[in-house]
This record gives sequence, structure tokens and C-alpha cells, in this order.
Amino acid sequence: MREEHGVRRASPIGGRIRIVVVLAAAALAAAAVVASARAAPIKGATFVSGTWFSPPSFLFFTTAGGDPADGLTGLGCSFIPEPAPTEAQTSRLTYAYNGWIGPIQDPDSNPNQQVLLRTHVAGTVEDAAGSTYHLSGDFLDSSTHFLFDPELFFDGFGKVTLAGRGGVVVGTAELRLVNGPADYAFVFTSIARCTVAAAS
Repeated sequence: MREEHGVRRASPIGGRIRIVVVLAAAALAAAAVVASARAAPIKGATFVSGTWFSPPSFLFFTTAGGDPADGLTGLGCSFIPEPAPTEAQTSRLTYAYNGWIGPIQDPDSNPNQQVLLRTHVAGTVEDAAGSTYHLSGDFLDSSTHFLFDPELFFDGFGKVTLAGRGGVVVGTAELRLVNGPADYAFVFTSIARCTVAAAS
């Protein structure tokens, strides 16, 4: 992930995850609860809250620049998820968001919006061996989103914890939520703790 002129650009992670930097404005409008814009951190912003689309068609646990099939092994952690379509079916996660969406800028040439959105993810997932883990994570997206192709509707970083009989994983990850089809990804950038044993 890098920044150019204050705008965050995505890095490819492989698989079916789309590389776009846009906001699903229509989906937000359908699910949002609009409140007063008093004390808005972005001038002219609208407050929204709700739940992102769930469940997705694909759910990835991977590392930045890594192969999704390798799970978190690229950071020295033995957690390997089920294949992304299966992981999406067996996971039981909720994705609750709240925050602010700024007014549309440059509507004629390059329409975009500043966002300050938080997403809390909670529930259960499974690894490749079928072990269940409880997941909890909080993520912040404070980037600029472009509106030409409304597929990516959240791209934020935060701390995430996986805990189950198979072990514990604590790390920092990027949460990418893409629609069309719904591809969700936890892209780990660092691991603070991992007690998951390697498959024998």
C-alpha cells in the first residue's frame, strides 16, 4: 500500500480480489442511517451506519503480496484457511460499520469522496483442518474513494484476533470489502502473536 498526493493506492494480492479504489455509494445509501452532520470530521460529511453485505462469495486470509492459498505462512504463522469459496460459506461473520462520507468532489472530471469509516467484524471462521476460530477486529478507512466503478466499498487497516482450539493469531491487517462478486479479504501486514501449530 502506498500514497500518492494523499490518495491511498491498493497493491495486488492475487486471487479474485479486485484492485479498485471506489465506493459502493448505492449500497451505502440503501443501508445507511443518516444522522445530523454536526461535529463532522469532514466538512459537509454525512454520518452513516449499518451492516455490509454478508456473507460474501469469497473470503480470503492472506498476507500482502502472498498467495491466498498459503494463508498467513508468509509472515511465519501456520494459519491456513479453507479455500476462499468454502471459507465464505462456513464463516459466520458480521461486518458493522459507522462513520462519515464527504460530499462528492470534482463531479465532472474525477468524482471522489473522502471517507472516515470504521468497521467492526465479529464471529467465527474455520481453518483448512476444520478448526473453528472466533474472530474480532476493528478497522478504519480514512482514504479517498473514486466513484467511476462502485465495487470497493471499504479498505481499512486495524487489529484482528483469531482464537480457537487450534491456537491464537493476533496481528494487523487490511480489510478489503469488494462487491461484484462479493470478495472479502483480511490481508495481514504483521503478526504480533501466533500459536497455531503447523499441520503435520
